[in-house]
Amino acid sequence: NTYSCHALNSIIDSSVPMDTILEYDGDIIPEGFELVEEEGGSGSGYEPNLMSLSIVAKPSFSPTTYFKIPFDVCTKFGDKLSVVDGGIKICPGVSYIKVTGIGNPQSSTSGMAYMRISKNTYDNVITWNMCNITPTWGITTIPIPLKIAEVKEGDMIYAYVYTPGSGSIGLGNGADCSLTVEVVK
Repeated sequence: NTYSCHALNSIIDSSVPMDTILEYDGDIIPEGFELVEEEGGSGSGYEPNLMSLSIVAKPSFSPTTYFKIPFDVCTKFGDKLSVVDGGIKICPGVSYIKVTGIGNPQSSTSGMAYMRISKNTYDNVITWNMCNITPTWGITTIPIPLKIAEVKEGDMIYAYVYTPGSGSIGLGNGADCSLTVEVVK
């Protein structure tokens, strides 16, 4: 399949685990953030705090509105992130996270689809991307670029999808639609 996607940020290969992504460009590191190597060398004492949400059901939703993706499957390492209301809740002691995701909106009509990862509300966007939807229930993959975001205890990380087209709209399931958050600091 050929996909017509336009990345508004640097796109990463969504099949690369977040903990193996070691290079950052200035675009994704917030001002004032520093990566500090702990005493004892790289990897010393590292305890992963990572959560990835995916979806079993194939939800349908109305076009022309942002739809909060109702994730219902969780893979989790560590205790600094929790699942609440289909999103990822930031627990005490977390100040920076890495976020990424992937979505595959499906539609019976063509048009542009948008997917975003937001903090607390749909309009507080951390990272996003868009793709042209393939009509007749073709699968359109939208990889969401990796970003580092500043957070505080109680913040919620959600993924939203938007399609301006009309007709039947839905989402793929499993790994085709996921949200991943990793604690950085």
